Amino acid sequence: MLNAPPDGDFLCHGDFHPDNVMMTSGHPVLIDWPGAKKEIPAADSAQTLIVLMTATLPAHIPLHKRLLMNAGPALFTYTYRQRYHRITQVLEDYVRA
Repeated sequence: MLNAPPDGDFLCHGDFHPDNVMMTSGHPVLIDWPGAKKEIPAADSAQTLIVLMTATLPAHIPLHKRLLMNAGPALFTYTYRQRYHRITQVLEDYVRA
């Protein structure tokens, strides 16, 4: 059983995924903020991880190309998870729950 999560007093994007990151002058800018709200970072992170880990490519793309194309999202997911949790100090147990 987990202890109670921290208060939801953090601004969270609510719809973070690669399509909502725009590169401008070499710097990433997070766009599409209508779903932003105050909540706990673990909830925002868990939602993002579900989106990132369940995204699939269309079946008409040949298998060898799908395998290569999946390497990018897998690396993005890994990097997101490591950095988000380091910055927010969100415990993995809350994300897994």
